[in-house]
Amino acid sequence: MITELTNFVNDLPRDVFSYNLKLDDGLYLEIDIDATGMPVLINQQAYGIKINEETKEKKSGPRKRESNKKIELSDFLEKCLRLQAVTKEGFGEPNRSFNSKDKIFIKTASPFALGFSKKSIKSKSAEKGKIESALSAYFKRAEDFIDNNNAQHLSWFATFRDFCTTKLFDWLNKNELYINAPDKTEVRILFARPGFEDFQETYERYIAENALDRKWKFPTTLSRFPDQKVFVAHKSAPFTINYQVQPDVAKTIWQFFQLQKRTFPNPLPVFIDKGELNGKVIAIAREDRKIGYFEILKRIFDETTEKDLPGYYLLFFVRNEIADVDFVPSFKYHLENMYIHQVFDLGGEKMLKIANVWEFEREVANKIFDNQLVVESQNGIWVKYFDKIEYDPKYITHNTFNLLLKYRHAFYNYIYKSNRSAIQDHVFHEIMRSSILDLIHRDGGKNSQNNYDYNIKEKLNIWFSLFDYFIPQHSKATVNMVNKTQILLERMREIAKEGAEEVFQNDEEFAFASGQLIRFLLSKSETESLSHALLEPFLQKTDPGLFKLAIARTFDTYKHAIKLYRGFDRYGFDKLMSVTMGYEPKPGTNMKDYLVLVLAGYFSKSVFYKDAQTNHSETNS
Repeated sequence: MITELTNFVNDLPRDVFSYNLKLDDGLYLEIDIDATGMPVLINQQAYGIKINEETKEKKSGPRKRESNKKIELSDFLEKCLRLQAVTKEGFGEPNRSFNSKDKIFIKTASPFALGFSKKSIKSKSAEKGKIESALSAYFKRAEDFIDNNNAQHLSWFATFRDFCTTKLFDWLNKNELYINAPDKTEVRILFARPGFEDFQETYERYIAENALDRKWKFPTTLSRFPDQKVFVAHKSAPFTINYQVQPDVAKTIWQFFQLQKRTFPNPLPVFIDKGELNGKVIAIAREDRKIGYFEILKRIFDETTEKDLPGYYLLFFVRNEIADVDFVPSFKYHLENMYIHQVFDLGGEKMLKIANVWEFEREVANKIFDNQLVVESQNGIWVKYFDKIEYDPKYITHNTFNLLLKYRHAFYNYIYKSNRSAIQDHVFHEIMRSSILDLIHRDGGKNSQNNYDYNIKEKLNIWFSLFDYFIPQHSKATVNMVNKTQILLERMREIAKEGAEEVFQNDEEFAFASGQLIRFLLSKSETESLSHALLEPFLQKTDPGLFKLAIARTFDTYKHAIKLYRGFDRYGFDKLMSVTMGYEPKPGTNMKDYLVLVLAGYFSKSVFYKDAQTNHSETNS
């Protein structure tokens, strides 16, 4: 994988390294030095800070509020932005700076630039010799990255060092911009003679050395293993420290992670021997930092005749570290024959086609996990496949949260790695059954903040529509729950028809009819807390006899409220109640095996209403 990453970086267009760079706030001064050792100011400009222009004669009166608005970059600041990429201390750690002991000159890491905070200079000025000592330490370390065979670099370095260590602050204390700049100002001094390539050459030596652990010789950007990064550890190696590399490789790995922070999409596909595809990925991501992985791949699909994308490594990042890496032999973007039917009416389209894995993630996977697998915000899209996430009862039930943690990697493999065996049918059924029962348990009714009627039906529609979708292709045990629900509903109408002598032909019809009866009977309750949670005691029954007894007792409780009124088929209700109570399921029947059909009957439109499109007297209707 190290080889693939280095090849990936080395194959990228050079301008990629300037993508999405942002100039740090501060005061920038570009100087040359004449033959007498005195500075010649070439350019100076402040960025992102408010210079105090008050004079000593104008101290009184209210001060204007400083503006945080950034100004458009001038040509000089554009140059500073480019140089920032090859002068800035690259690891965010003062201990890796050129001035780690005193921590004064820790903003830059270049023989031809010097960065510091005005506040640190003011605070250390009282300590005799402190600044001089820190400057000496900075340039002593900077000299390590000068090529001793490059006479020009050696000359430039000596000239810049001698000025900074002897005359810099005397000169700065006469500079109006520096004097009037706030104490918090970060200052950058840039030597004008070296070109960008000169800055870059010395900087790459600095990165190569510091990106490599000095003891073990592995890239420090990949050092957190094997616990956090199991994928980088050799399983059969007799030692724990792996991937000892040369400094130039460590430097390239460091560049990779720098680009990841500001340029790469997440996750990132790294195509093998397909430099043009890698370039396209980065170019598309550059156009819009919020663009997602799937939108990028769709753009690539639209520009190719390939049915599937060729093999690539897929890297997923969490907080700028690799959380997962795997090889994807081929990526299958499109899905076939996947439809979500409105078995239980929610309004809108009666059937939604899921054409690709991106739509599957958005319309199926995310809804299964209570919209907590993928969260959209103003800052973009947060996908929670590898993050450490905390349970929040405002957004997800505890049971569904546990299911999310247990199975999110399976969905990641199915969606992002085209591993079509990652989601097994028994896993899908466990998730749907458990999460739906959890919502039923928590439902507070129509007038409650915890009204989960819509959520339950939405999940039931997904469950029934994909009931047999994840069954292995070689299996013949398929069940089309969409059709079965409609057939059972028609059967109930036939059985309940006046004058009909039809009875149940199997336990499935018994279970479906029971759901119809339970829903109707519970709708007669006058309690203010009427909710789907009242269904739960029925679903806990395993013995058919006790299950029927619970229905009978519910009928006794509410029979006084069952009256003949317009639109209600009293005969149909009596007939279905009679057939249900008289039916004897086959020996050994466990009602929990028919839970899905009880739910189907409960949430389907009632056969007891002749002409109403909505069942006005039912729970949550």
